[in-house]
Amino acid sequence: MQKKKRRKTTRELTLRLIVYIVCAAALCTGFAVFARNRAQTEKKEAEAEAAAREALLTVTPEPEPVVTPPPVLAKAELSDEEQIANCFANLDTLTGQTEFESLGGYVAPKEQQYMLRKLIRKIRNGGFHIGFVLMDIPTGKGIAYNAKEEFYSASSVKGPYMVSLIAHKKDVLNEWGDIITEIAHTSDNGCYSKLYREFGSEYYNDWCDQAEASAYMYNDYQYTYYSPEGLARLWMLNYKFFTTDPDMGETAGELFEDPEYSLIHKTLYPIYKTRSKSGWINLGEVSAIDSGIIYAGDHPYLLTILSSFGGDIEKFTPLAYELERVHQDIISEDNVGFEENIREKLEPKTESTEI
Repeated sequence: MQKKKRRKTTRELTLRLIVYIVCAAALCTGFAVFARNRAQTEKKEAEAEAAAREALLTVTPEPEPVVTPPPVLAKAELSDEEQIANCFANLDTLTGQTEFESLGGYVAPKEQQYMLRKLIRKIRNGGFHIGFVLMDIPTGKGIAYNAKEEFYSASSVKGPYMVSLIAHKKDVLNEWGDIITEIAHTSDNGCYSKLYREFGSEYYNDWCDQAEASAYMYNDYQYTYYSPEGLARLWMLNYKFFTTDPDMGETAGELFEDPEYSLIHKTLYPIYKTRSKSGWINLGEVSAIDSGIIYAGDHPYLLTILSSFGGDIEKFTPLAYELERVHQDIISEDNVGFEENIREKLEPKTESTEI
């Protein structure tokens, strides 16, 4: 019984082995077919991807939308009349504070404010009063100090007086040209008295009305009182006449280009053309004043400095230098190209007298 059982088992094993071999062969065949099909599929996918990539590269991309920036508008330039009107409007804002006042929104750098305060403190510690207005005419920007205090005009009033006379009587230089030229050049008091006796204060007082300056002459007295603001207004009107009157404006302006003595002329003429008229006195009344227009390239500016120095006009030389530096800062905002070494040219050659 046991022998027969062994033979049956061997046969079964053989059959099973054959089945395994057949299954293995089938599996191998199936795997080979799968591998072949998989390779063909991958090849087809690669070919399709390559074709798609090639097709993508040959497609012309649509142009990007062109963005046109808005046109850059040129900075609006004011006419001479508009500039002058703007300056008068800015002078209207002055209150007369004994602190720096802004014109046209300008604020001086801290360093320059410190220097100005230092100079003003020296002046006031010496027992003197001072006030000034500086304004760049094209922009209306500037700085003022103590702009409402009144000072005795002394001979500085001869400037607006003569311009008012020429503006009202344009033929006056035909007969009075020599006398007017002498007054402008040397500030001759005798010539001025003679001119005043002939024409009086009518034209000058009308000039004050036009400038809205509280600087009238009364009782046939040929001098007056005014503040830094009032004198600034008169010189703005002078500048308007110089600039806009086609007949006598330039002729009148030229009268003030070569004064025998003017601190503005002395300080700034080596660099700029200036038109100014000073005045000082230390007899009864006490004052020292200078005012005018400094033609600094495309940015002429107005400057009036009034003080109670008692005739010693030299004492505000350092202040005149520092105010020119303030103007340099004002015009730097508009990128006006002045020569780089201008500050060196402005340095005083000798030390100024301490106040």
